[in-house]
Amino acid sequence: MIIDVTGGQKPTSIAGALMTLYYDREFQYVSTQNYKVKSYDVRPIKD
Repeated sequence: MIIDVTGGQKPTSIAGALMTLYYDREFQYVSTQNYKVKSYDVRPIKD
């Protein structure tokens, strides 16, 4: 599953990123500088 947060406000983007903490989910957006699609897999890190 991929969650696209392009054009979203900060709360929407944060909520989308948090939903990607589940297994096998990524979030993506289209860069406004070079118009390339950027995709990230967010994972929690223990300190």
